[in-house]
Amino acid sequence: MSISLSLITDEVSPVLADGLRMAAEEGLGKVDVRSIGGVNFMSLDEATQRAAAKEIRDAGLAVGTLATPLLKWPAPGHAAADMGDQFGFDTKGRTADQLYEDAFRCAEILGARNLRVFSL
Repeated sequence: MSISLSLITDEVSPVLADGLRMAAEEGLGKVDVRSIGGVNFMSLDEATQRAAAKEIRDAGLAVGTLATPLLKWPAPGHAAADMGDQFGFDTKGRTADQLYEDAFRCAEILGARNLRVFSL
């Protein structure tokens, strides 16, 4: 069995470079990505997503998992405050189908093999 350790970059700092630096200093080869600058990765525009992916690769790291807000956003009739922390996620009017497609697109941009999905 192969075990891989990683860290969620925003657990270190909202600044991506800080999380990447700590991962490299600790000898980790992978990071998990959830948010950058307080904004969920899936809520960033594509140019910013691609720039972040490049920054991660340039640091010599890979992304193991995209930590998504799938199944965590407010259901119809419920406020986000009832649901807990949304990690900077904004649906921006996207349907559930579009959000799932975006999650896979974002994982592809990052080169992530795994999606983390929350349930309530």
